[in-house]
Amino acid sequence: MIDRNKIGELADKWLKGTITEEEKKYFEDWYNREAEQHPEWTRDLDEQSLRNRLFRGILEKTEIKEQTAKKTLSLTHRRKQLYKWPSVAAAAVVIFAIGVWFFQRQNSSFQAEHKQGNIRINLPPGREAATLTLADGSLIDLDSTQNGEVTIQGKTIISKHGGQVAYIPPAGKEKLPVLYNTITTSRGNLYLLVLSDSTRVWLNSASSLHFPAAFSGEARLVELTGEAYFEVAKNATMPFRVNVNGIEVEVLGTHFNINAYSDEDIMETTLLEGSVKVKHDNASVLIKPGERAVIGNHETQINVSEADLDQVMAWQKGFFEFDNTELPAIMRQISRWYNVDIRYEGQPGDKKFGGRISKKLNLGNILTLLEANGVQFALEGQTLVVRP
Repeated sequence: MIDRNKIGELADKWLKGTITEEEKKYFEDWYNREAEQHPEWTRDLDEQSLRNRLFRGILEKTEIKEQTAKKTLSLTHRRKQLYKWPSVAAAAVVIFAIGVWFFQRQNSSFQAEHKQGNIRINLPPGREAATLTLADGSLIDLDSTQNGEVTIQGKTIISKHGGQVAYIPPAGKEKLPVLYNTITTSRGNLYLLVLSDSTRVWLNSASSLHFPAAFSGEARLVELTGEAYFEVAKNATMPFRVNVNGIEVEVLGTHFNINAYSDEDIMETTLLEGSVKVKHDNASVLIKPGERAVIGNHETQINVSEADLDQVMAWQKGFFEFDNTELPAIMRQISRWYNVDIRYEGQPGDKKFGGRISKKLNLGNILTLLEANGVQFALEGQTLVVRP
């Protein structure tokens, strides 16, 4: 039996960022169960009908008085400003509605026949797993390694706890040997790394970070492929530098995200807090919080623009978030998270989609939402066939 008051309280904590890991798991489990039980919500013929249906369904689940909730519930067409909701009850409504709201923006009268076939495509979502390559080339499977001390590099202890691995340097300021390690996530995996300076790095699927077990010298140097979110520990005398295919991102202490997948058209650095300098060839720019620096493949120009922080950080918070996104871009994310290859039968077309979906759903649930918008799928071995 669902404790509706508890769900409301957890929704409020989720919005404020004060929710604990145990509470977050309870809240996400509730959300995922509800999302899986109501795939028919994608059948509405237009966006407003979908909103109304979601609204009614949540009122029934949480027994919120309609008159009270309607005063505070108002989803905008483009962006959902979660942090502005004053009501705990309304917060629960909004979060749940966002979780399954998925519509084709450019065609408000799309055909929305629900398909049952994708329920058989029941691939599980990604999980916390990674491989650690030590300085001598030996490999450690962090997924199967027990919690506690894993090994030692120089005098730096490597310790694992759950989905996190941390490098713990010895006390004091003795000079330590420079031993480079590499952490790698496969498709369908992600992992949290704590470097020896206490910098935290969330590594997305199909990504890797090359880094020293202990930092020394004038700068903290690491090398990234794929995507990662960094919360860099402050050190005014030793800047933190990320090298991505010859592009350098330099900071002193800040929070930022880098998306540099080889199958994407751009390399993108987004700043959440602090200050970041992006350098490429002879060009360099300094970006402010809320901005992104974008460099196209085979280009030298750095373009700076306002960033959609919700969309950029959705992966790290456990969501897919799309905003006027074309199908191939969506399928690339699905390929990385569910560890499937993608093959198209026919042209992808120019349909664009928007919405936020939990990454904890099985693949079949995600495809059902896309199928409601006129896309069909089949799974052949490890290849997902897309029939736009």
